[in-house]
Amino acid sequence: MHRYRLRRNDLACRRPGAGSQQGHRITFLGLSAADAFKGIEFVDDRSLASKVFYLSFATLTTTGYGDIVPVHPWARSLCNIEAVIGQLYPATPLARLVTLELGGQIEHAQQQSP
Repeated sequence: MHRYRLRRNDLACRRPGAGSQQGHRITFLGLSAADAFKGIEFVDDRSLASKVFYLSFATLTTTGYGDIVPVHPWARSLCNIEAVIGQLYPATPLARLVTLELGGQIEHAQQQSP
C-alpha cells in the first residue's frame, strides 16, 4: 500500500458539510503527524474515508468506542472540539424551536384573553 501524498487540492471540496470538514481536518492531521491516531493507518486505501468518518461521528456523538484513539495533542484537541460541537450543534436549533413555539403560545394566549 502507498502512503498518501498531500497535494494542493486534496482537501478542497465544493460544498462540504460539517462531517466532511471534520473528516478533512482529521485526514490532514493524520497525514501531517504519523502517529496522531492509534487504530487507524493513513494509507492509500478505499476504507480510509469510512474509517475517518467513523472516527468523526463516534467523536461527534461522544460514543467513543475506543478502537480509534487520538494520541497526538493536536488530535486530542481536535476531537475534544468536535465533541463539544457535537453537543451544541443539535441543542442550538432545538432551543430556537422551543423558543419559537413558546413565543407563539404566549402570543396566542394574549390574543384570546379580553
